[in-house]
Amino acid sequence: MIIQHRFYKCTALIALLIFMAFIPAKAALISDFTGPYSPANWTTTTGSNGYIAFNDFSSVTLTSSDQGISGNQDQINVDLTIMAAASGFVSFYWSYKTLDIDKDPIWDPFGYLHNDVFFLLTDDQGDLIQTGQTRFFVNAGDIFGFRQKTKDDQFGAGVTTISQFSVQVPEPHISVLLSLGLACFLLTYSRRLKRS
Repeated sequence: MIIQHRFYKCTALIALLIFMAFIPAKAALISDFTGPYSPANWTTTTGSNGYIAFNDFSSVTLTSSDQGISGNQDQINVDLTIMAAASGFVSFYWSYKTLDIDKDPIWDPFGYLHNDVFFLLTDDQGDLIQTGQTRFFVNAGDIFGFRQKTKDDQFGAGVTTISQFSVQVPEPHISVLLSLGLACFLLTYSRRLKRS
């Protein structure tokens, strides 16, 4: 009778695990520049006199180079990049302004990087101040980040602040945790059967 009762308990646990396997895993949200995305984990590339400044963990500001050298037509990039810790959606708010005396954002554009491909976010013919919200998907191991360019390296820099940064990453599925519990139970159960 005791063995039959234990058999029913094991059967119920296995049925529960099978049921849990069909429930989708929730996604955890990493907010701001924390955890695997904390400031120390990012790679910075500041060409010429451009710079990057983290504002605690809540935002980061990229400023393009602006040496003021006449005739310099080389594109110079200020890049902030990182390897994706897990697959998920990257989301952020950006606020851009150009300090260019020509009042033309075409010379200092901003965008994001995904596996060395640049995606322009600012409007080259747009206002001096621009804002937006961006969301894109990354796979674990992808390199992504932000780029503040300068095309002329003079007459004023482009400045972009990234805030409300978040990355959705899948949490371990509950069935994995339940499987560990079941394995412990079965191990204990089999030892008790051997003793009796």
